[in-house]
Amino acid sequence: MVLDKRFGTDVLRITPIEFWFTVPAIWSDAAKSSTQQAARIAGFGSRPGDQISLISEPEAASISALSRVTTGGSELQISPGDGVLICDCGGGTVDITTYLIKSVQPELDFEELLVGEGGKCGSTYIDRLFLQWMANTFGEAFTRIPFERRGPGSKFMQEFEFCKRDFGLDGDVLEEKRVQLPMIGVEDSEHYDAEEGLVKFTS
Repeated sequence: MVLDKRFGTDVLRITPIEFWFTVPAIWSDAAKSSTQQAARIAGFGSRPGDQISLISEPEAASISALSRVTTGGSELQISPGDGVLICDCGGGTVDITTYLIKSVQPELDFEELLVGEGGKCGSTYIDRLFLQWMANTFGEAFTRIPFERRGPGSKFMQEFEFCKRDFGLDGDVLEEKRVQLPMIGVEDSEHYDAEEGLVKFTS
């Protein structure tokens, strides 16, 4: 719809479009094939001339990051022969890949030095483990709370997000963190302030 308004229906109808989808570096060929199939079922690449392509998340991150440091005015400049390590920390996965810069002008060109590696240790896994810790620590007092008050997107988890972002900044892993979540039937303990309704934990 946006492209239709920008270029006009007639122009868009005859213009081939390349659709690029990013996938984690650790995905299998079967998972990549399923992603392409899902994109086709969703209607991408359905017109003559349109194409669907996949690109690994670290490679996409590399193109974005390296493009910024090869343009004029960048404080960090790269040159042919430089090695670059890209760490792409996402929601579900973390991927690490190394590249060798082959050329910068007239266009950026680089090649992968080693096959990218990754793990399922992204931000969403930290959330899941925190929610599991909450259930193990407080039992039904936590699990009977309506999901919209304790699940992803809730104010409770938004406060936890701030704790994650602050991790390591103060250098004190023993500093107590607090997020608000009033729970019925939970008494004061090392992990809960009943009067204030605060969950307490360290980094």
